[in-house]
Amino acid sequence: MLKCLLKGENITCITYGGVGKTYTMMGSITGGVIEEKGLCLLAVKSLFERNDRVRLTVSCVEVCDEEIKDLLSDNEIDLMIIEDPIDGVKVPERVEYTIDNAQDFATLLLQAHQRKLNRLNTYPSHTIFQLSFNTSCLEDDLTWRTTTLTFVDLASNKRSGASMKLLESDSIDYNMVAFNSCIKTLSDKGTEAVIPYKDSKLTQLLKNSLNGNAKSVVIACIARVYCSETTMVLKYAERMRSIRASCSCLLYTSPSPRDLSTSRMPSSACKKKKKKK
Repeated sequence: MLKCLLKGENITCITYGGVGKTYTMMGSITGGVIEEKGLCLLAVKSLFERNDRVRLTVSCVEVCDEEIKDLLSDNEIDLMIIEDPIDGVKVPERVEYTIDNAQDFATLLLQAHQRKLNRLNTYPSHTIFQLSFNTSCLEDDLTWRTTTLTFVDLASNKRSGASMKLLESDSIDYNMVAFNSCIKTLSDKGTEAVIPYKDSKLTQLLKNSLNGNAKSVVIACIARVYCSETTMVLKYAERMRSIRASCSCLLYTSPSPRDLSTSRMPSSACKKKKKKK
């Protein structure tokens, strides 16, 4: 996965199923301490070890009750989705941080995890971590590749407690119905049907990953004690495996070699990325 990422290809990793999804993606977190590293942290750590010139921008949102909320901000407003003709689907109001080491990412991961736990007292949610960065080509320090790594932790279609509102639970089911509908349409070879990305905000956010300029990895999380759920998960994992999408590297040229030193982020702490007006 990282080999393709460093070549300039966009990568998306999706955990799908009933049990073990969050553990696989985020690891084991107890009392604000990461006891076991998950896929997110392991990938970021390995990325910095392989290329110390990476400039990493991190964001994290959750989709719950057909609303998009920022997990790296205390602001709980519903974020807006826009579709850019060049960059694809974007959430311009989300908070972004720039980091240059794995420890800073672990700090952001803990923040997002704690906010999600607090909001889970009311409803579950789908979590989307997005990391974008620019790396210089080995043969030419003036040419850069723009790459995005996306981690998606899909919520289970189940009630998490007696206090959950019926509408909120149904919304999670509706998001998964829309997601499965997109997977089914994409996997049907020879069909020219319109992909229903706009049926939910979850599928809108995953449009670039499912059939855009990205390679996707699906981790099917199953348990033998849940036979019917396991059958459904394996069925859709097989469908997702049959989807074929084309990828290409996005390149741009720096105006001068000086950018290689001035563009690097400080290593002392995470800093918010300033948005251009």
